[in-house]
Amino acid sequence: MARICFVIMPFSSTESCSGEDWTWIFENVLKPAVEDAGLDYECRRSTATRGNLVAAILQDLKEAYVVLADLTDRNANVFYELGVRHSLTDRSIILAQSSEDIPFDLQAYAYHVYGWKTEEMRFQLTEKLRQLLRDVDTNPDRPDNPVSDFLGRANAPTQAIEPVQIAPSEVATAQPLAGPGAEGLNATGFAKTLTASGSPTAVNAVLRLTRSELTQLMIGTMETLDQRPRSESIQVDQIPVVASEHIAEMEPHIQKVEEFILACVEEDWVPGTRMGLRLAGGMDISQ
Repeated sequence: MARICFVIMPFSSTESCSGEDWTWIFENVLKPAVEDAGLDYECRRSTATRGNLVAAILQDLKEAYVVLADLTDRNANVFYELGVRHSLTDRSIILAQSSEDIPFDLQAYAYHVYGWKTEEMRFQLTEKLRQLLRDVDTNPDRPDNPVSDFLGRANAPTQAIEPVQIAPSEVATAQPLAGPGAEGLNATGFAKTLTASGSPTAVNAVLRLTRSELTQLMIGTMETLDQRPRSESIQVDQIPVVASEHIAEMEPHIQKVEEFILACVEEDWVPGTRMGLRLAGGMDISQ
């Protein structure tokens, strides 16, 4: 069954496009690019039907695997719908025909400026969308909006697994591998304790707690690094130095995660190893 890519964009005329232009962009650029990417997507946008149109849009925002948001000309409805999507889940792709249409609150997140009036512009947009959709499939759980970062949310696929229920006996072992809650933790011993318990639900709780802590730690580290004085351009021979600096700053945050995963591999415990792959941004392994 094809997954849904739901497009939120203006319908009527805006400062730079007429209503006919928006329909043309959807039908001749966005929809073919998504559906011909070979990733099993159905691309659609809301249509006027009987009943509550807003309710139908909210349902689409909730159920779509990917949302494509065109912020061109700062249309109020598009902003509202994107805000709803951000409050529900991740996997949203932001487009605009001008960087000036991206509000300050979203400028720290990936967005993509496009043109559509020439064949070359349309080709570039098509290739970019295919690349972005492939990236979504590679990293479906990556937080991509301010709400996710604030909540430290571990996103789940649209076909969601039931929320993890932690039994009272598991609470003691459900702790993060990063952040203040991991201080003094013997990560290797912790992994062996969970291995002996054989509890995949406890591992899921550890995943959620750890990802929440790591998200905040890494954002804070990157902000600190970005504030350091640096020349506007980096020469090729300086790249290893800058990369080493970033790695050195990040390594303490993930040290206990690495120790935990290594112990799980040595113990041949699949749930713990799978958790490591998910934290690393890899594809989850089915049972």
